Amino acid sequence: MNELKDIFVIPLSKNRYIVYAPKTKFIFLTDKNSLPNISSYLKNLGKNQKKEIKNKLETSNIISKHKFENYGMTLCLTTNCNLRCIYCYASGGERNKFMDWRIAKAAINFGLSKIKKGGKFNLGFHGGGEPFVAFDLIKNCAEYANEKCKKRKIKLSLSVATNGILSNDKIDWIIKNNVHVNISFDGMPEIQDSQRPLAEGKPSHKFVENTVKKLNQSKINFGVRATITRQSVRKMDNIVKYFHKLGIKDMHFEPVFECGRCLKTKTSSPDPMTFVKNYIKAFELAEKYGMSLYYSGGSIKKLSNTFCGAAGENFFVTSDGYLTSCLEVMHKDDPASEIFFYGKFDNKKGRFIIDKKKLNLLKSRTVDKIKLCQSCFSKWHCAGDCLVKSWREHGTLFKVSEKRCIINRELVKYILLRYINGKPIKMKDFDLAKEIEVE
Repeated sequence: MNELKDIFVIPLSKNRYIVYAPKTKFIFLTDKNSLPNISSYLKNLGKNQKKEIKNKLETSNIISKHKFENYGMTLCLTTNCNLRCIYCYASGGERNKFMDWRIAKAAINFGLSKIKKGGKFNLGFHGGGEPFVAFDLIKNCAEYANEKCKKRKIKLSLSVATNGILSNDKIDWIIKNNVHVNISFDGMPEIQDSQRPLAEGKPSHKFVENTVKKLNQSKINFGVRATITRQSVRKMDNIVKYFHKLGIKDMHFEPVFECGRCLKTKTSSPDPMTFVKNYIKAFELAEKYGMSLYYSGGSIKKLSNTFCGAAGENFFVTSDGYLTSCLEVMHKDDPASEIFFYGKFDNKKGRFIIDKKKLNLLKSRTVDKIKLCQSCFSKWHCAGDCLVKSWREHGTLFKVSEKRCIINRELVKYILLRYINGKPIKMKDFDLAKEIEVE
């Protein structure tokens, strides 16, 4: 691998530039007159010099190594939901479909067949609705997986994404089974209740806050995800303050993407630069509080040519038994299913049939295949960004979402400046995706 193949010059002002080689994280500030000499110097570095630079950076915790050796899958058990979030990508609650037990069982068996003795099986619950509406099915899946794992001496890890409208018996089950929980929670009552009302239109905030408090008391591992709209973007720092008061440690902020129910409610995504400025403000406040705040669009702690597992790695099962590589594509009548659905449960054969042609297309979506990305200093960090958002915006996997592209570049630039100024971000800053060797 040629560590210094990509050398980027990032303008900050008329005479102030960042010179950045992402494959080694070699980075410094310079002026316009010095640029030609610096570029020549970097390209002519000897092998030992390059190795020395890389070793120094690795020991300073700038480069992170992550290996994913365990197999996991996510079951999207139902399209039903007890909320009517104004921006829901899946229009949750407008359909009333539950996964057949035969499909769930076959999916778990398939996942376990990929794991060797002594390995770990990650079983997640998500959905085009609220997973805990199908609580009995969740318990059956967990019990079945646990029984199978014990027989094969495989460790079972459970996780769930929930809206947090949970009764005491559901919270007790989470605690008893040490389930990792990710709660969709948009913040203070005025934001949560307007963006995430109950199905009948009533406020949902008090129920989610109750769940958070009980999970905090139990010391269970959980985080929250807030969707940021045009209406809430300037309140991100206040959301951090509010979460801090609740004892929340891990936060995930994402700008809403206009699809699904957004199109009916006219819910708008925030202006990219407004999101960036307010995210940085929120990030620095979170850092002060000792909290972790991240956004999925780019991390200098990873080098990857794929944004996420949607590029042909994810094994997500919809309530209808389709295999989707993206949790934002849940229904067969979604035009994006033609790209992201790559298989289906065959009732007659009792197993999943995979369309390898579709899977190969997803796997081919790497950042080096996206023309616009080739001259971008952030390309190995955002890795072309979200596949489904690119497809929804352009009708192809091989372009990028323009608004998110602005956000990604500006936030990566911000982190680079932090390192230059001697203020590295020690906590996890953004989403950590699978790290691969970039050719």
